[in-house]
Amino acid sequence: MKLFARPKYFFEAIASLTILNCLLGLRVFEYPREQPRPVLSLIYLIIIYVVYCGGSLRMEEKYYANINLMKLEYILYQLLSYVIIVSVILKMLLGWWHTKHLKAAMMRIMMCEKTMNQMGLQKNYRKLYMNQIYSLTFIIIIFIVFVVVNYDGMFMEETPMHIRLIIMIAANYPLCLLYVSDASFLHWVRQVHLELIKSTRSTNDAYGIQILLSMTISFVFITSLLYYAYSIFWLNLSREVFRREMVPVVGWILFYSSKILVINHMCAMTTIEAANTGDIICELYEPSTTKEFRAEIRDFTLQLIQNPLIFTACGFFNLDHTFIHGVIGSVTTYLVILIQVGDLPSGGKSNSTSRYNETNFTISDSLFTTISYT
Repeated sequence: MKLFARPKYFFEAIASLTILNCLLGLRVFEYPREQPRPVLSLIYLIIIYVVYCGGSLRMEEKYYANINLMKLEYILYQLLSYVIIVSVILKMLLGWWHTKHLKAAMMRIMMCEKTMNQMGLQKNYRKLYMNQIYSLTFIIIIFIVFVVVNYDGMFMEETPMHIRLIIMIAANYPLCLLYVSDASFLHWVRQVHLELIKSTRSTNDAYGIQILLSMTISFVFITSLLYYAYSIFWLNLSREVFRREMVPVVGWILFYSSKILVINHMCAMTTIEAANTGDIICELYEPSTTKEFRAEIRDFTLQLIQNPLIFTACGFFNLDHTFIHGVIGSVTTYLVILIQVGDLPSGGKSNSTSRYNETNFTISDSLFTTISYT
């Protein structure tokens, strides 16, 4: 299929997203189509994970072993580093394990396509395909901007160029993995409606644990980044240094916040649209129609009531606007707790200078990098 050719089928419209999933190790290669290559895919998956672990652990340990952190910051730093590593391998393995759910959803969509063809209904996938290309291009540009913003404060001056390249790949690979997983979930959610309720649930089952990890990681990092921003605020820094240290932190806060907002908003809007479909069906219930037709509407309405469309993160919580409210309250609560139990000064900035004197407040892991000087 050519890049800007008009896609005829749904699987052609999502070809770019499928290729990204395969390149990041989230799915089994299929070449030709419907011919999986599990052995080659497994070898590729192992190579990716070895490169990632080598870049994120060995290189970091070798070049950043002399970094001094306060006790609470060191614990958070180590914890978040291992959380990211575990989440990466879980997303890879879960992507493989739940491939059957995605195939089941695809089969239902293809059956609907066949029915639409028999009814003479036209399908226009070009807009969907081009919007997908534009979105992926925009995200690539955003990643490049993030890399440029964080590049200066991410390495020591004596770090060789090839080591920088390896660490940059290891640092940004989890971000690509999280984005593609979230984007795949959102893309499927946007394309299904009432006739594809089962496909939506299959998609929810396939991405349930991944979305749970994504929401949990976003919550933890938003709280941690806000705490680090508070720590930087109490340092007696010049305006230029303060700007250089605060801009990356604010950027990462916006990144993780947008993940929570977009995913939950899209799920909430899809649920609302499914409910609105039931309202439209009920408007067809008129006395002028036949008894059989009215009976079908009653049965269909009962089915909608008994089987509402609800998106969940592996059953732990619903993905909707209520979850956004809960995250805001929880982040505020835990941020206050961290400030109270942490070893940050509670006085003015002048008192904090003596506490932080001759201490490099440096955080450099696979998701964010913050360096503060005194």
